[in-house]
Amino acid sequence: MAKLLVIDDEKSILETLSMFFEEKGLTVLTADTGTKGMALFRKQRPQVVILDIRLPDVNGLEILAAMVKENLPAKIIMITAFQDMETTIVAMKTGAFDYIHKPLDIDQVEQAVNRAARIIEIDRETPSLTPCAGPAAPVELIGKSEKCATYSNDGPGVRAAGERAASGGHRHRQGTHGPGDPHECRQQGQAVHRV
Repeated sequence: MAKLLVIDDEKSILETLSMFFEEKGLTVLTADTGTKGMALFRKQRPQVVILDIRLPDVNGLEILAAMVKENLPAKIIMITAFQDMETTIVAMKTGAFDYIHKPLDIDQVEQAVNRAARIIEIDRETPSLTPCAGPAAPVELIGKSEKCATYSNDGPGVRAAGERAASGGHRHRQGTHGPGDPHECRQQGQAVHRV
């Protein structure tokens, strides 16, 4: 069950959002100050946070920055009664997931929370792509075709692929594999691929 933390100094907003999202099956935590909210954030590790910009003790942007520094997978939705474009930009650059203006439209808040929860779930299910610790194991291709030889460890095909990988680029081929393509070599039985 997902945890939602709501940080706002308006008691009516805390109560309304708490009742609404508890009925939807979420565990809802509330705090009426930034200090209390940050303590709950660290202790309870909620997946989604609804954070007011204007709090009695600390600026919500400072709390946002502190939450982002914690490096937890939480998505933070900022809310404010002030429609200041500069503050919106700062919040989004600092790491806010979304920004909603008051008076709150409960449907808009629900959509933002659902979107945040879906992204967190996708992130959790998707394996992390981490770079290899060192160079890849050498690949040895033995084949009859000169074009297959271009895919040996020092061949131009492997060098080009390595350069593309190092630069973060990639290339997709469409259609059938042509002569000289390592897939073609393996399919024709012209090469043996050893790792």
